[in-house]
Amino acid sequence: MTDFTIQHLADLEDLAPKYGLGHVQEARFATKAIGAEQLGLAHVRMQPDQAPPFTHHHGAQEELYLILSGSGQVVLDGEEHDVRTLDVVRVAPAVERGFRSGPDGLEFVAVGAPAVSGGSNDAVMPS
Repeated sequence: MTDFTIQHLADLEDLAPKYGLGHVQEARFATKAIGAEQLGLAHVRMQPDQAPPFTHHHGAQEELYLILSGSGQVVLDGEEHDVRTLDVVRVAPAVERGFRSGPDGLEFVAVGAPAVSGGSNDAVMPS
């Protein structure tokens, strides 16, 4: 492996349709494609006025979300907080989180740290 990787996010497979969420958002996961070992990266582009039908939390991973465009709400432990372009949201592992897009959609990058959970995705979906 080289000491660097350049990857165009739009060239990655959109996995949202595979999980029945194609009408809600696009979701591209870059971690494996770029050979990252210490962090994880996902790019999400939500359609206007949408919300995925679930939230999640993590066992050990803290996450950062950088809002690239649009606006909406991040839902943290059931409380809605408005977000807009260039907001950064840090979320502790145990906090339930999810997003709702506004009328102009919502695009963000999520950065996690799979290295703290043994290199795996420790996401937990509520039952």
